[in-house]
Amino acid sequence: YQTINTENSIVGGDLSRAVTTIQSGDNPLNRFYMTRVVKEGVANQGIQGVILLRPPLGSGFQNYEASENGDYNSSFVAFFARRNFAVVGYSPRQQGLTAGSCESGVIDCSPMVDWGLQTIVSDVTYIRQQIVTEFPDLKIVAGGLSMGSIASLAALNAQPNDYAGAILIEGAIHDPDANVRAANANFCA
Repeated sequence: YQTINTENSIVGGDLSRAVTTIQSGDNPLNRFYMTRVVKEGVANQGIQGVILLRPPLGSGFQNYEASENGDYNSSFVAFFARRNFAVVGYSPRQQGLTAGSCESGVIDCSPMVDWGLQTIVSDVTYIRQQIVTEFPDLKIVAGGLSMGSIASLAALNAQPNDYAGAILIEGAIHDPDANVRAANANFCA
C-alpha cells in the first residue's frame, strides 16, 4: 500500500476532513480512499474513540456524509465528529470508475477479477493500521450499512481483538424475522 495524495478541507464549518488516496500494487485501478473527519481544533487527546465505516454496495464513504436536507451538519459523520469521535471511512476501489469505461476498453479492468470481500477486509485492515498509528490508545468501532455491515462482520471475524464493538445497520447475515429472511432469499441465493 502506498499513499498517493491527501486533500484537506473544512466541512460543516468546524469539521476537518482529509481524503487520502491509497494504491495497492502497480495498477492505478487498485486505488481506494480513506476519509477522516474530526472536529477542528480537538487535539488527539480529546478524541473519545474512532468509528471506522464501510459503505453499502455501490457507494462510498460519502453515503455517511449525506443528509436528508443536503446539510453536512445533519449527517451521520457530523453527528459523531461533533461528539469528539474520529470518523474514518473507506471508499472501495470501484469508487472512481466511470460507467462503461471497462466495456469500452478505455481502461484495463482485469484487476477487478480479484476484487471481493477479502479485498475490502485487506484494505480496511490497512486503514485500521493507519488509525492505530495516529490514535494508538483509542478503541475502534467497526461500522457499516448493508454491504458495509457484512464487510464489518468479516473484519470482526478476521481480527476479533482489533475492535471494541460494531455498528451494524441492516445487512446482517441472519435475522430471526421470517419476513426479513424471505425478502433476503434472492440476495442469499
